[in-house]
This record gives sequence, C-alpha cells and structure tokens, in this order.
Amino acid sequence: ATILDNDQALWSLAVLNSADEDGGNRLAFSVTRSGDITQTATIDFKTAGGTAAAGVDYTLLAQTLTFAAGETAKVVWVDILGDSNPEPNETVVGSIANASTGTIITGSTSQTILDNDQSLWTVAAVANADEDGGNHLAFTVTRAGGINLAATIDFTTIGGYATAGIDYTPVLQTL
Repeated sequence: ATILDNDQALWSLAVLNSADEDGGNRLAFSVTRSGDITQTATIDFKTAGGTAAAGVDYTLLAQTLTFAAGETAKVVWVDILGDSNPEPNETVVGSIANASTGTIITGSTSQTILDNDQSLWTVAAVANADEDGGNHLAFTVTRAGGINLAATIDFTTIGGYATAGIDYTPVLQTL
C-alpha cells in the first residue's frame, strides 16, 4: 500500500468509454486531480501509439488542459474516423505529462476503437425433418454487419446425436 501525499495535486488519467468506428463517435478520457486543488494548474494531454493510426482511425490530439482552483476533472474527447474496412479492434493511447504542480499517478491508458465492419454470421434451422427417406433439413445462413464487400463462408454438417452417412448425408459447402 502507498500513502499518498495530499499536500500536492495528484493527477490521473482514465478511460470513460470505447466507441465503434461509425463517423461521429468519440473516445472519452478523464483527467482528474485530487489532493491539493486550491490553485490553478495545467497538464498536457496527447494521443499517440496504440494499434490505431492517427489520421486514419482517429484524429491526433495534443492540448494543454487548465484546471481552475477547486476543479477536479476534465473530459478529453478524441474523434474517431470511420471507415468500411474490416479490421481488428484497435487501440489509442492517451497520456498526460508536464503537470504544472503535483505528481502524476496514472500517466497513460489505452482506449479501444471497436470495428463495426466485420461480417457477423448466423445459422438457423428452417425446419425439422422426420427420419423417413426423402425429407430434407434446411438451414438459413445470414450475414450482417460489414456487407459491402463480397465474402464466403464454409458450411458443414456435424453429428450431434445423428451419425453422418447413416442418419444424414454430410454436407461441406462454400457459400
């Protein structure tokens, strides 16, 4: 455990939210100070690093925040730049530095930009069939999410309680 000196300002940076990459969404970082908050103070905030690319996935940000006497928190908003490229979720690192007074306790943290361009696939049985010959099972394969590009998926049947070749004819098909 650490005993924190409350005779000085103590600064922290935290994540408030994650956002998807639809245009207009923003990431929120919270900059807080505690301890001695009796005087005006400044601290620098910037975004850098992470797996997201500045200018492609988010708007690079660097600014000096001014806290009035008694003020304990500010929210910094980072704009997300939307695209239609399927890609993994990406991170943006926010950091604080150069406090005019006090000590920085938590100087950096990362936020996640959630990709909303991935295809989401579901399979549902349309109807059941009895075991008399000539019956067919039907499945509906549905694709949602990022559907602006061509995509394929492999569909295969597996046993469960039925045995392939005895109870049903196995299927392996690319849709």
